[in-house]
Amino acid sequence: MNGRDDVTLDDTSIRTQVATKLRSLRKERGATLSEVAEKLGISSSQLSRIENGNQDISVVEMMRFAELYGVNVVEFFLGAEDEEVIVTRRKRRPRVVRNVSAHGPIVQEILTHVGSVAMEPSLILIPPLGDSGEPLVHAGEEFITVLDGSIRIWVGSRVEDLDVGDTVYYPCTIPHHWVNLENRPASLLAVSTPPSY
Repeated sequence: MNGRDDVTLDDTSIRTQVATKLRSLRKERGATLSEVAEKLGISSSQLSRIENGNQDISVVEMMRFAELYGVNVVEFFLGAEDEEVIVTRRKRRPRVVRNVSAHGPIVQEILTHVGSVAMEPSLILIPPLGDSGEPLVHAGEEFITVLDGSIRIWVGSRVEDLDVGDTVYYPCTIPHHWVNLENRPASLLAVSTPPSY
């Protein structure tokens, strides 16, 4: 333990670690900057800035990289562990911006400190009236339970209001998004399967 506060992607060492991993994954696959940038719908210069740690990247953007490279998001900034039982202390959980809503940033804490997992558990902290942004579609499955507050979730054409203790499961190939219904913070436990599982 080094005694530092919660880790964020703003932390230069974490941003550098993510950038290095993204560059390494691209090179392992023999892909050029322009090839990957085209698949992601971004410019080569933007991809270069991301891979050099000169541009922030959100969890939603990392999900797109993870799907493209066939890995889970956790692998971008956590090392693989040989142990079967992994303990991740609260103060050591990476905190990253998932997206920024009109009401403030949505913060996601990665709850596992290992890259080779069959699930990606996260704590999502939502400001009052904050939302997840445009509907997402990606590989895998997801399970959400509301820990605090109330949310409205859209999964395809289905709309559900969820309160503390309520859960929802869905294949991530169905467009999904949510909003905090209250004028106070909300929190969710989200567990996803990575694209490679």
